[in-house]
Amino acid sequence: MEVIGRIHPLIVHLPIGCFLIACVFQWMIDWKQKKLDEAVSITLWIGCFSALIACISGLYMADMQAESDTLTTHKWMGFATLIFSTLLCFCHYYSLRFTNVLLYLVGLLVIITGHYGGSLTHGEDFLFPSKINKVEIPQKINLQDTSSMYRNIIVPILEKKCYACHSAQRQKGDLRLDAITFIKKGGKNGQALIPHKADQSAMMQRILLPLTEEKHMPPKSKPQLTSDEIALIKFWIQNGGDEKVTIEQCKADKNIITIINSLGQKTDQVTTLPELKEAANSDALKYLNANEVSIQKLSKESHLLMVSFIAKDSITATDLQSLMDIKDHIYILKLTNSRFDKSVLDSLSTFKNLHSLYLENTALSDDKILLLNQLPSIQYLNVVSNKLTIKGVETLTKTKSLKKLFIYGNAVTEDQIKEMREKHKPLEIRLE
Repeated sequence: MEVIGRIHPLIVHLPIGCFLIACVFQWMIDWKQKKLDEAVSITLWIGCFSALIACISGLYMADMQAESDTLTTHKWMGFATLIFSTLLCFCHYYSLRFTNVLLYLVGLLVIITGHYGGSLTHGEDFLFPSKINKVEIPQKINLQDTSSMYRNIIVPILEKKCYACHSAQRQKGDLRLDAITFIKKGGKNGQALIPHKADQSAMMQRILLPLTEEKHMPPKSKPQLTSDEIALIKFWIQNGGDEKVTIEQCKADKNIITIINSLGQKTDQVTTLPELKEAANSDALKYLNANEVSIQKLSKESHLLMVSFIAKDSITATDLQSLMDIKDHIYILKLTNSRFDKSVLDSLSTFKNLHSLYLENTALSDDKILLLNQLPSIQYLNVVSNKLTIKGVETLTKTKSLKKLFIYGNAVTEDQIKEMREKHKPLEIRLE
């Protein structure tokens, strides 16, 4: 029975083609005065018979899927198509006057049914996918908040990156992620979340797989989780993975504090991205992926990358060489919590398309950032939680393309920053 169900995607294309070509033939008869009655008759009977087979196989396939609103709509639209196409065949055979209207109605039903079928297999946003043309950062979170981390931080992440395939509308792999009870239940591949064991949870394991792996989640054609989002989900699972984990508990992890402190820092929207004709060096990407470096395409249409070292403690000479091999493709670079030699920062002046640079908690000092003001395209710079003085901040303000500078947690006062804001308008210098 499963085999019958699994051939549904193969069979279903035959009635779709037959009914649509019958509509074209009928249009040619009505408007071009072509003699195609026999062709219409043949395509209608073939379409009707294959629609019956498609409905039968579809019922068996539906038994293997989790019930959803999209599946139910697709199922009933399929039945409606079969019923009206059968009626159409007999009306056409007896040459009834309203046959033409009925034919175009069946054509419309085929299109609608096919749309819901495509939504089941490819996701709700397959027809009109949303393009990633801006860097999205959630609204600022208060660390003193005792409310649920799941509701306030995790749900918005899952809703944006996971619900398209794992919610009430669609349950790929029989997995739903739109409620705690469903997350804990898991799917056909077993338990998705193991409380207090993030590294052993299938949810985290799938997220951390290289983008080239078939089991990587979200699928590479979908918007990817950022390194900050991954860190927040991991922290949540490690602390229990339920609604009892509070935002206040985040204060126990310095890395999470850094991320949450930057949640309110929104970058400018990107209206025009630099265009690159060729993809990044594949050997460099493979090396970085294999060494705990997260690499994500900025959008499906672009070769630009977001590269994150947030999971690495330090950056080696080999890491730096791999970065240099893909330097023109790096649009966002996150070195949060990493330790590195001054040569890493010196090399960044050659990254011609680098738009956003995250250097939170990297032990930066005034003498270590001398060449950062030579970054050619940088607009967003985050140096939160470092050892900079007003002298170092003054150096950074000389960066010509810079629009936003975040310096919370450095050895500067509000009075000093107030003076610099007046001096360096329209550069936005933020302490909070």
